[in-house]
Amino acid sequence: ISWDGIVDLSREATPFASLIDVDQPQFAQPQIDMPQVIRDYCKKTGQIQPGSIGEVARCVYESLALKFRYYFGILAKFSGQDFEVIHLVGGGTQNKLLCQWISDASGIPVIAGPTETTAVGNLLMQLKADGEIDNVEEGRKISLASSKVDKYEPQDKAKWDEVYSKYLEMTKIL
Repeated sequence: ISWDGIVDLSREATPFASLIDVDQPQFAQPQIDMPQVIRDYCKKTGQIQPGSIGEVARCVYESLALKFRYYFGILAKFSGQDFEVIHLVGGGTQNKLLCQWISDASGIPVIAGPTETTAVGNLLMQLKADGEIDNVEEGRKISLASSKVDKYEPQDKAKWDEVYSKYLEMTKIL
């Protein structure tokens, strides 16, 4: 099954049926059967165990989006700044559903792209070394002008706020 197929299946699964704390050590270990590790976590925390690939993927995507909110809250608190935008780069930006959910969960617009950041970054550093561009800011302008970026606006704030409160309680991270 393709990544797009997994995203499509996750879109069809029941919202917020199961959530995980993606920072737990069992999710960082290379596992033979990660869906089973997720099911075991959900069982241990008294949640519905996701059965299908779509349910597992939705659990992971929603949990990642909620964790983004958590960490951006910490960054805002300690920096004294409110963030006006989250800029995501790399291959994960191809998952439009996850990008939208990160925006929804955080309440912050998301700009997604460019996708090939490593290659673009290497090229820009070569241009800088050759004197073709003067500084990093000029390189960023070139990168954004020559790359596809998508923008996602937050939606369903009340729903995500309610789920976030439950997520914090369930994961006991605050």
